[in-house]
Amino acid sequence: HGYINSFEKAIETTARLMPKAFLTRVFQGTEDQQNRRIFFIRHGGIRGCPLSKIGVTDLIEWCQRRSEANVWALVASGISLWEKSDGNRDGFSIKSSAVEFLEAAPEPEPVLNAYADRVTQSSWSGSRSDVMQSRADAIAELTKHEGEEIAQAARSVSDRLSMELERERVCDQQRDEEREQRFE
Repeated sequence: HGYINSFEKAIETTARLMPKAFLTRVFQGTEDQQNRRIFFIRHGGIRGCPLSKIGVTDLIEWCQRRSEANVWALVASGISLWEKSDGNRDGFSIKSSAVEFLEAAPEPEPVLNAYADRVTQSSWSGSRSDVMQSRADAIAELTKHEGEEIAQAARSVSDRLSMELERERVCDQQRDEEREQRFE
């Protein structure tokens, strides 16, 4: 499940109607089955994040009932995260539901790392580093969060993202140079 486009709508509907049963099923079965399901949650489908139809309250309740600490990061990697920022045409901000999920997490750093892993979109036009920068800025805003643990984790994750952004800018520059050479 998760690899055939026609099943996406059915999976979304199942997640929306039976969120706790859906989440429990993701973590059942053999290790291989779990890995395939987790891959689908992390990478989503064509239409978006598979957990976006589940309310953040249900996600938080389900995660709190689980004894495994890694569940928070896995769920964080599949929720709807970005929204267009009002003030900036190309800017992004983190959805309030994602911030609420982060605030409920017992350890914010793994959740923020899951968010940071999604600053790069899989398809883009133009400069990939510009998209990454806008999303990294949204995560950097969390350094001003009133919760000290979240602010500290956001500083750590922002530092990591800064290094990744610098590498991406170098790659963008190399791609541009290669295109110019081919054009000549």
